[in-house]
Amino acid sequence: MQAIRSRITYANLMATVAVFIALGGVSYAAVKIPADSVGHRELKRHAVKNSNIKLETIGAGKLAKNSIAWDRIRREAVTGEKVRDGSLYAKDFAPGQLSTGTQGPAGPKGADGVAGPAGPEGPEGPEGEEGPEGPEGEEGPEGPQGESGIVKIFVKTASIGSVPAGGFKEGTESCELGQVATGGGFAGADLTAEISRPSKADGSAALEDEEPIAWHISLRNETGETKEAGVYVICAELSP
Repeated sequence: MQAIRSRITYANLMATVAVFIALGGVSYAAVKIPADSVGHRELKRHAVKNSNIKLETIGAGKLAKNSIAWDRIRREAVTGEKVRDGSLYAKDFAPGQLSTGTQGPAGPKGADGVAGPAGPEGPEGPEGEEGPEGPEGEEGPEGPQGESGIVKIFVKTASIGSVPAGGFKEGTESCELGQVATGGGFAGADLTAEISRPSKADGSAALEDEEPIAWHISLRNETGETKEAGVYVICAELSP
């Protein structure tokens, strides 16, 4: 006993006390900490490792969405037996991983759609080539007889005498029997025509339903000397 006491040092004593405190503290914590009272907030980062987790104790329901990246999964760790049917989509596969199946048969023709609205009118196209001449048509029936036509033209002139300075002078020239007046006028220098029109033989105006047979003029002399003047009529002889 004396020999044992001689070997006990301060360091040995403190080490023994520390062991009892540590074992007593663990036992106290195991007894006093309620179940499920330690969550992920109370654990330090990387405090729980793979070796601390019992095999098959963590299911998919205990993992947050996107919490495990693909580079954290061991190659060939996930096999076809471990993937639920219908849980993968085409977007979950890398390009070229899925083989293309054979093309299926063509489906039945769909119903015709509703006709769309008419488009805008296009530009006018170029003029086409002239077509061949058609056959000569049949001769039409003879038309009614037309009005009498002109066969001869005559011009008749006559002097109306002197027109005094500052005065007036009238004159009329008539066609021959069977002729009509188609025009007329006067001759005389520096004279002004007040009237120049087709007329009857006496110089009066012909009515709308009458054929004129003469030409009538009325001249005014605005110069300071006497002027000589004449009248003419253009006559036409009509066919019977």
